Amino acid sequence: MVALDYQLLYCARKLVNGANVHHLGELIFAYEQAVALHNKHLPTHEIYRIQSELRLREYVHKSQDEIISTVHGDRDQSLSKRAGSF
Repeated sequence: MVALDYQLLYCARKLVNGANVHHLGELIFAYEQAVALHNKHLPTHEIYRIQSELRLREYVHKSQDEIISTVHGDRDQSLSKRAGSF
């Protein structure tokens, strides 16, 4: 039996916005469905579960990296402006 990764689902749902609601919703649904099918002991769905989970993890990871880069870029730019004013 495979358990859903609720931390992954939480992080993914926090990223939902108007621009990605359909795409991210499909990724989340595919992952949840794949786990459910796998847990019904359908042998053809072991690979499907892994693929769906990896696609969702990759999307979450890339999105979080973009957010971090944006935050650090804004901070670095702000620090540069402050340093230039001295």
